[in-house]
Formats: sequence, structure tokens, C-alpha cells
Amino acid sequence: MAVVMIMTKNNGCEEQHLLLVVRGSNTDLDQIQNIIGCHTKSNSVKAKNILSDSFELVYEVDIPRKNGNRVIETIFELGGIDSVNLLAQNV
Repeated sequence: MAVVMIMTKNNGCEEQHLLLVVRGSNTDLDQIQNIIGCHTKSNSVKAKNILSDSFELVYEVDIPRKNGNRVIETIFELGGIDSVNLLAQNV
């Protein structure tokens, strides 16, 4: 039984299907897309709201569990970001 538990242990590589919401202002949107592309297995834009002084981007992403915090940290490093949210989708 111990062998089965070790072999099926979650090693952090399991992917999550999430929504990623980024809100901010004065940031290069292409840089955000590049970061998301580097840290996710797949992604697609679900909504892009651009206002005169701010923006909101919503992506559907497949992301390894171990990359969740890293993608948030990297987006915040750009500056001009108000919030980054990773949300579980309703199934």
C-alpha cells in the first residue's frame, strides 16, 4: 500500500484549469501575455476590458499547481498591477 501511495503522490505537476484575472493600469499588456504564455501550458483570452485609465484581462489557463504563485509574482513585478486573481472554474 505504501508503494501505491508514493507512486500516486501529487508532485505539484498536476494541472489546474483556472481563470486568471489581471487588473491594473500603465502596464504593457503584451508583457502580461508573454508571462502568461511562459508559465501556463495553454491559455486563451476570455475578456479584455480597456478603459482610459485602467484595464481588466480575463484568461482561461491550464497551469501546473507549482506555477500558480510564480505567475502571480511575475505579473506583479511589472508594476502598475492592482490585482491578480486565480479562480477555480465551476464544473
